[in-house]
Amino acid sequence: MEIRRLSGKAIICDVGSFDYLLPVPKKDRVCIVLSDLLAKHYDLLDVFRSAGVAAGAVIGAGAGPFFLTGSNSEMVINISSESGVVKNGSLFGLYDKENNKPLLTKADNTKFALLGQMFMCEGKPGPVIELNVSGRIQDGKFDAMIREALHVKYGHLNNAVGLGGVIVQEKGKSLYHVLPEFSQEPIDSGEKLRNWIKMFEMESPVISVGIAVSHDPHHLGLRLEHFHCFNQNQTNCGHCHFDTYGPTVSYRCYFSIANHLLRIDQPSKSL
Repeated sequence: MEIRRLSGKAIICDVGSFDYLLPVPKKDRVCIVLSDLLAKHYDLLDVFRSAGVAAGAVIGAGAGPFFLTGSNSEMVINISSESGVVKNGSLFGLYDKENNKPLLTKADNTKFALLGQMFMCEGKPGPVIELNVSGRIQDGKFDAMIREALHVKYGHLNNAVGLGGVIVQEKGKSLYHVLPEFSQEPIDSGEKLRNWIKMFEMESPVISVGIAVSHDPHHLGLRLEHFHCFNQNQTNCGHCHFDTYGPTVSYRCYFSIANHLLRIDQPSKSL
């Protein structure tokens, strides 16, 4: 991981929207960032500048830069930037249609597309929230349970409470998905979405990075939770779903509370 510490100007950055992917992709999305910079699609270095973070790291979940790679992909965001030096540990999870299997490639650029939800900080030492849990007793995604707990505790407040960090599934297997090529037909139902995505299993340890937010009181079109995962050997990555057997699963988590929220390229209500 390029992020070593989780404190110092902690920011949740929500860029783009799921609305730009479904029901049909808006491949020509452009983004105006700080100083009226007009850039096609998105760049993590522009997000750093927009956030006013001169040196730090960012982790999270997004869509890979299909306009460079030629393929739709899930992106594990994982970069640091300091004094103009960028260390890029981001990963792209793709689908090999010919062999019906997932693929992983390592990023050689800082671009992404359509959407990204991420946690950015200056990488300074500070307090974190550590969770060690095991034996899931109800159905559901673990990251969604984190978000639901935030909503129960803080959902009545005028401002959202959000956190970001790392979840490590230490035991058991996990389901995740990668995406095939963009659909030519509208994906306008849950059934169509389930038939489109490609599900696979990942052996533990499974490392997930992303964010969870209590609610969206100011109607910013926030995605309230989004985590992408990869395995320790970095041979698989994608969008997190469920562990496969609750009674024996265990998780270790490290989170930091965000001090700020940055929203970039919020969709209009007409979309």
